[in-house]
Amino acid sequence: MMIVEKKEYQVGDQVFVIYRNPHTANVANINQAEIVEHPENKGEKALFLHESYHLLAE
Repeated sequence: MMIVEKKEYQVGDQVFVIYRNPHTANVANINQAEIVEHPENKGEKALFLHESYHLLAE
């Protein structure tokens, strides 16, 4: 698996997010998301997933 640094993402990149179900340890979901410019924090990149924005952390 490859981990990419935050600074390497570009607006418009398509990414896949893997997250686990906290109630069932052996269940994981994979969803496609997009790197976008955050609408409220100009100059910041965000992950657009499930119709909401998530700021990217270092």
